[in-house]
Amino acid sequence: MCGLAGILKKNANLGSEIEPILRTMGHQIAYRGPDDEQLFINGPVGAVFRRLSIVDVAGGRQPLFNEDNSLMLMVNGEIYNHRELKSRLKEPHQFRTQSDCEIVLHLYEEKGEDFVNDLNGMFALVLWDKKKPRLILARDRLGIKPLYYTESNQRLLFGYEIKALLAYPDCPREFDWVEALSHQHQRMYPDNSLPSFFKDINYLPAGSLLIAEVPTNQITVKRYWTLTPLSEEEYALDTRTEQQIIAGYGELLADSVKLRLMADVEVGLFLSGGIDSVSVAALASPHQQLHTFSVLSQSTFQNGDARAGHIAAKHLDIPNHQILYSWHDNPFTPEHWKALLWLCETPLCNAEQLYKYHLHRYAKHLRPALKVILLGQGSDELNGGYSVDYVKEYRPDLNEQDRNWSAFCADCQSQC
Repeated sequence: MCGLAGILKKNANLGSEIEPILRTMGHQIAYRGPDDEQLFINGPVGAVFRRLSIVDVAGGRQPLFNEDNSLMLMVNGEIYNHRELKSRLKEPHQFRTQSDCEIVLHLYEEKGEDFVNDLNGMFALVLWDKKKPRLILARDRLGIKPLYYTESNQRLLFGYEIKALLAYPDCPREFDWVEALSHQHQRMYPDNSLPSFFKDINYLPAGSLLIAEVPTNQITVKRYWTLTPLSEEEYALDTRTEQQIIAGYGELLADSVKLRLMADVEVGLFLSGGIDSVSVAALASPHQQLHTFSVLSQSTFQNGDARAGHIAAKHLDIPNHQILYSWHDNPFTPEHWKALLWLCETPLCNAEQLYKYHLHRYAKHLRPALKVILLGQGSDELNGGYSVDYVKEYRPDLNEQDRNWSAFCADCQSQC
């Protein structure tokens, strides 16, 4: 992960006072990018970038520029299909680095704001078009990488974390207690955007662009992708057998895991022992040697997760480091929770974040060169792992034997 924060000033260029402010904003998120810090100031736009070097470690410093320096780009994330996209460019372009992110500049030169439609990756990016002039913010389709913004009559602030925005003097800083206390009781839909939990600070929705036109001060947020359910006609046209669907899913998963091994640095894996992370380990280990890390606690010992992780790693012939969590010996105080909350920036902070925080700390201590971690996050959401719990909570009218996968699918379709 990298860190970015910046400002677009309306109706005026930035003055010399912006440099120390940008450095303060960057300092708040320095842990996201410990390898390098760069400032960019041009007319009404200023930004700071903190880099965690993963691809083209020596030459991929950001910001990135096109041939005549009229475009500036900062990206947190990875563009997995950058080589394919490079071969499909219609015009000759000069690439200055081996960075996977540089392709974004030249796609924008050829396609304008439609460049995002071609990107296969996880990213949050900022692109400054000096000639237009306009500023573009964009997030990947699923919103894996964060990007926040807040707007006033004088300026637009943006950044990868709220704490970076709060370093700007006039940033709103009132916590939204109503949203925070009620959010977990709300039903989520594909078009719902996760709130920032701060009033007047917005979380740019997944699969969206923010376009700020400097001459008119017009700021537009537009969705370029959304998860659209199949129609009954499209379902009818799908003649694949169950075995073909399963095989196709397996091929997509294998390709997805392989794409995420494009890093030029060491890659590790959080191995819970469940089928999600074990599947990722099985698909990744033939391509790259992995160190894996598992939680060893009273709960993972009793439910068999720790043992399953050990057995899976032994079967795949990859190292597995079991990290012992003993709360009797290591009490976790309210001050510790405050520190964790400051890092996570969300009231949706619980034991999962606590475990992963300490897993990250231990992994970095054991393997100092480790910069990329794979994990099975999102498998339950994608594959219906919570479907029984969902039906139990939202369909109490059903008998227990009817609270199954079919009822879950039917309820999902009825909400579309």
